[in-house]
Amino acid sequence: GGDDPGAVVNFSEKHEADHTLSTAFLVKKELEALGAKVILTRTDDSSVSLAERAEISNKNNANAFISIHFDEASSNIASGITTYYYHTQDESLANLVNTELAKIQLNNQAVGNNGVHFGNYYVLRENHQPSLLLELGYMSNKDDLKLIQNSGYYDAVAEAIVKGLEQYLESSSKSQ
Repeated sequence: GGDDPGAVVNFSEKHEADHTLSTAFLVKKELEALGAKVILTRTDDSSVSLAERAEISNKNNANAFISIHFDEASSNIASGITTYYYHTQDESLANLVNTELAKIQLNNQAVGNNGVHFGNYYVLRENHQPSLLLELGYMSNKDDLKLIQNSGYYDAVAEAIVKGLEQYLESSSKSQ
């Protein structure tokens, strides 16, 4: 957001920052309906540094930190959802959320899923809380962009993230 709109493609009216914020608001709404306290790192088109994002999570002892993105690639054939984690202990959270994301279907069509991968990203590396970075489709791929621009996709993504988080938090509370 702000001075960094994220992925920008010539054939889209919106930038990545617009899509991520819409998705984050839906995730927040669903989590709050379940009684969760949700802290967003931004609530408008403003700039928040990567260091500030990790600091917000660490300072508030977040149960989980989810960084939402929409990807862009030089090739227009890159497609699908990818879930990243950095710390080994976050791999189970990544697997649970990604399993739910892999179930997403719109118009009876499955959304591509690239699985779970290690990602050396600042917001994951510097986060002491369980954390993920989600790339929820490629804005540079016209088919993915059609999905991303569909409000039903935001709903499906939010529901999948919440289900995965619920499963993670349930399993974490049982192991303590």
